[in-house]
Amino acid sequence: MDQVANRLAGEINQTHKKMSWFEIKNYLYAVIPTGLLSGLIFWFLTHFFA
Repeated sequence: MDQVANRLAGEINQTHKKMSWFEIKNYLYAVIPTGLLSGLIFWFLTHFFA
């Protein structure tokens, strides 16, 4: 049982190392405005030129 708990704790720590909250926050700051801007451009093109 201890082996399972240790392995699970190791997996959790490895996941935290892969992507920290700081990296997730920066990713969202980059992706959300880009998505909104591209959606706005697409709406503008389809609304006025389609």
